[in-house]
Amino acid sequence: MYVLAAYLLWGLLGLYWNQLHPVNEFEVMAHRILWGFVVIVVIVYVIPSKRMILNTFIKGVHTNKRELARLFVASIAISTNWFVFIYAMMNGAAIEASLGLYITPLVSILLGVIFFHDRLNRRLVMAIALALLGVVVMTYELGVIPFIAILLALTSGVYGLAKKKVKLDSVVGMTVETMISTPVAIGILVFFYTKDALVFGSSLQVSLKLVLAGILTVLPLLWFSKGVQMVTLTTIGFFQYITPTIVFLLGVFVFQSTVMFMEWLAFGLIWSSLLLYSLTLKKWKLS
Repeated sequence: MYVLAAYLLWGLLGLYWNQLHPVNEFEVMAHRILWGFVVIVVIVYVIPSKRMILNTFIKGVHTNKRELARLFVASIAISTNWFVFIYAMMNGAAIEASLGLYITPLVSILLGVIFFHDRLNRRLVMAIALALLGVVVMTYELGVIPFIAILLALTSGVYGLAKKKVKLDSVVGMTVETMISTPVAIGILVFFYTKDALVFGSSLQVSLKLVLAGILTVLPLLWFSKGVQMVTLTTIGFFQYITPTIVFLLGVFVFQSTVMFMEWLAFGLIWSSLLLYSLTLKKWKLS
């Protein structure tokens, strides 16, 4: 239930970001980071064990430079991922965003092969090939490289890659990640304020939505961190299709995006690759 709730909320957040249309994407992103940081810090300091781990890490940060470097990479990757997704949902690119979310597992596998020398069987090779072909077809249809899809998949993959090596407690690690990106978020808000373009504070309803963005960012991450400890890799593998499917359905039925024949062909290739990937999950072990 924890994992299911996390993936459902991640998908439905696309609808939430779309409702913040009057606000600039950078301001939405800045508030998501800032208020997310506030929420996670409160949670960490309410739980004594987490507070002690965070304080110990901060005090000994000069001896944990590698761990900090990994968290720095993770922070950049997840912040970029959040911004790209927000931009896509606020600018009518839900279909392309769902494509990126669908190919994320396969990109993660490819990164695992490159950096951890994970072994591939024939099914996984074919799955990755089909996914790449799907991206090529989508590129042909759009006339340009689907940067939103590629960025979403790559940043998710890099985030997973960085987190794989992080030994710090997951909730405390999340706190450090948002701590790293918070100064940038504050800088963005100050910039908008100096340009008299800051929307926050101009409307109570919009301001509350921006604050709520922080809670909605942290909540599914906490659910996922809790649930992932209780279920198998196979279960996670199947559940991760929930988010891109919701985003795809939002694009078609809510945002009224037109899906052309070649786009359907591209998604058909992607879905076929994911079927192969799913059939392989039980036989393929991540290192």
